[in-house]
Amino acid sequence: KSFNERLAVGYSAVTGVRQTALTLLTANKITAADAQNVQSQADNARAALDIARTTHATSPDLAANKLASAITALTALQTYLGGVK
Repeated sequence: KSFNERLAVGYSAVTGVRQTALTLLTANKITAADAQNVQSQADNARAALDIARTTHATSPDLAANKLASAITALTALQTYLGGVK
């Protein structure tokens, strides 16, 4: 996949994590504090995606590393939220 395709997947994952956290909070599957923690981590991942996007033109390798890091964090959040019963 191209950088922009992976970036789009990252932004989509941020949205998915946020929606899942809200759904789990509404269903009383996670606490408000837990939901806030997930939202804060999603904010950090979104910021990393934004940085990757803006640095891609001048430093593609750095941008690719930042993108990979953000996607790894989002994958961990998705895994955590997916494990909540």
